[in-house]
Amino acid sequence: MTVLSAAPVIALAVGEYCLAVALWMLRDVGAAAAGLAAAPGIEGWRPANKPPSSRILWGLGVGVVSASTTGRCFIELLRPFGCSIVVYDPHLPEAEAERPRVRLGRIDEVCAQPLVSVHAPNLPATQGLIGAAAIAHIPDGALFVNSSRAGVVDYEALSRHLVAGRFRAALDVFPEEPLPASSPLYGLANVLLTPHVAGYSTDVNARMGRAVAEDVRRLATGDPPALAVDVRRWELLA
Repeated sequence: MTVLSAAPVIALAVGEYCLAVALWMLRDVGAAAAGLAAAPGIEGWRPANKPPSSRILWGLGVGVVSASTTGRCFIELLRPFGCSIVVYDPHLPEAEAERPRVRLGRIDEVCAQPLVSVHAPNLPATQGLIGAAAIAHIPDGALFVNSSRAGVVDYEALSRHLVAGRFRAALDVFPEEPLPASSPLYGLANVLLTPHVAGYSTDVNARMGRAVAEDVRRLATGDPPALAVDVRRWELLA
């Protein structure tokens, strides 16, 4: 039996989402726009209304949790920005990880970067992977992005740090979805919340349909499919 997965197609949308929220939050675009909306005219242009924590992505240290399909896509999108990337993935051979500005590291090293992006699948081995100890390594003022699965992260510990305003976060997945109205994450200026949309895009949805249809055609004609799942890595997949 051949199993097909459109994950490589969805990864394009997820990787782009991570890049988009990273640029948005690192530059504090939301705060700048809100400041201008609250003070139209000359008041909104004064230095006091400019985001004090704005920084560029260029040359930044980035920690990537898991070299999954989405993780690899995000790493590729970061290539033009000259970032130094540390990857945590115990299943990735060091030789495969070696490329300019990319290296393997421990989970605490990954979480110690100014930008941390989580791409780990939801597996028994990854539950609570980013626990309280790892979260404590996230630097003050850093940006934490989770577009993979909530079970990988200790959200109680994460929430405590975010409520305290120690660093920023862009979160697309949650332990309970929809995120309850009582969540302390709502209304925090240092947190961007989205409703599990990282992999959603109308054009990507259309690409998935075409890709699966093409693979069905390949199977029918005896050609190797492009989206076949490697059964040897079945237990490592989301």
